[in-house]
Amino acid sequence: MLHSKIDKPDKDCDIVYFCPELNAATDAVFHSQVLQQIVALQDMGYRCGLVAGGAHVTASDCEMSIEGVVGDRYAFVGNNEATTPWEYFRMARRVSKKAAVRRIVCDARYVYYRSLLTFLASNKAFEACGVQTVFDCRGLMTREAWVKRFGSENALLALVDVAERLMIHRATRVLCVSQKMAEMIKSVDGVVPCCANPTMFAIDNDLRQIARRDLGWGDDEIGIVYSGGISRWQRVEETVKLLHDLHKRVPKLRSLLLVKLENQSTVKAMMPSNAPQFSIRSAEPGEVCRWLNAADFGVVLRHDLQVNRVASPIKIGEYLLCGLALIASPNIGDISAILRQQGIGLIADDLTEAGVNQLAEQIVQYAKPRMAARELGLQHYVRSNYRMVYEKVLGKPLNLQDSGSK
Repeated sequence: MLHSKIDKPDKDCDIVYFCPELNAATDAVFHSQVLQQIVALQDMGYRCGLVAGGAHVTASDCEMSIEGVVGDRYAFVGNNEATTPWEYFRMARRVSKKAAVRRIVCDARYVYYRSLLTFLASNKAFEACGVQTVFDCRGLMTREAWVKRFGSENALLALVDVAERLMIHRATRVLCVSQKMAEMIKSVDGVVPCCANPTMFAIDNDLRQIARRDLGWGDDEIGIVYSGGISRWQRVEETVKLLHDLHKRVPKLRSLLLVKLENQSTVKAMMPSNAPQFSIRSAEPGEVCRWLNAADFGVVLRHDLQVNRVASPIKIGEYLLCGLALIASPNIGDISAILRQQGIGLIADDLTEAGVNQLAEQIVQYAKPRMAARELGLQHYVRSNYRMVYEKVLGKPLNLQDSGSK
């Protein structure tokens, strides 16, 4: 039985995001998923705090002012140099004992986690000071690590899934990223996919013209973008091959590979020689929208594995909000079924020669307006749409309770 001071007046903060595993200065996931989620909750009236990794991180290192988001309720705890599960566990436990961290967390009603190891290392200590826990299941964590390393799944991972589910449900509240995941892990309090900022990611015809001019694309040429990392599970090499095969069939097709600067040489090695239809760029978080606007389609390929059937790739919301139709594998979380229902985007379910021929024809014939994709993104991938989910999980914000009691 959890004992909580959730209703006591000494709580001044609704929720603290405890993410020491993420570097606030350099981690794109921190900016797109953690900091943007905090901003959305603040807009809903919640008072938020933050504990994140990073060495000598100041507010100016971040995409937006940390003070402007959480006031003085934050702590940076140094670089996370852990490489093994045990090191991650020890790091989180060590951080949870820091006096500055405990002052921030123990002043909150809830503490938020997105890492299972971080949760297991610190949840008991925080619960002891009257804080309830929210675990946000962003994926099947052990499966993801396994697939990232080996490129496939193992039948024994089903047993690990059960163990993970039992550990996750030690949290007071559980969120996850897809309905399919909710059906798998059971007893979920709410589903919120990986969302994007609809202001940062938007249709902008001026940016489109500038980016196309920089890329040397003509007005009548069709653009496809891949934006993301180069981990094995992201199928970058297969994406490059698919795009090259499509170039042969559609002369006016152009492709942009948007990857980190340090990954460019690896991606260039995947590209065929003498392939002028390809462009490769890198971008800071605030510049991604410009390059996405240059394209007409965004591509997301995943293997048909359990880890992907329950997933919510971050780039999907960003693509859609910028007006891009998706070219996606079947069975990616909830989105593949949504695309089929809405008729927005294309499903790349057959990468044989015949399948690529058909996909090329569909690309040329595709005529849905860009706004149709954005409207789909606004419907499914904007956090403000999930206010009722957050209120179910967190209750009403403290400041609204305060005003209601006066």
